[in-house]
Amino acid sequence: MNATATPPAPSILVIEDHAQLRTVVARSLSGMGFQVSTAESADVARQRLIEGLEVDLVFTDVRMPGSIHGLDLARWVSENRPGIRVLLQTGNPNVDTGGFPVLYKPYTGEDLESAIRAALARA
Repeated sequence: MNATATPPAPSILVIEDHAQLRTVVARSLSGMGFQVSTAESADVARQRLIEGLEVDLVFTDVRMPGSIHGLDLARWVSENRPGIRVLLQTGNPNVDTGGFPVLYKPYTGEDLESAIRAALARA
């Protein structure tokens, strides 16, 4: 009998400065079967990635307090950790997303799952 190992669930780093929203999104994604890490700012997220955090996708809000915002983080990830996919979220349809895929707030759990799976499927 051949036992095949189940591949690990994709891992997602959720970056959101609003604690309640960060918690809701993280719980939703965990319930969908993803491994989830969180950060309260792009600065914290970048530091964790520099320190070697391994994730498949960075899901970040565009506007956040700190020395860098979500779009800066997305660009940094693209340049320094090109194997990690990026998905932005924002409530402002007029904000610059730098060509990165974006999920606009408010969104449903189905919208979230669909956007995450689409972002993970990108080469």
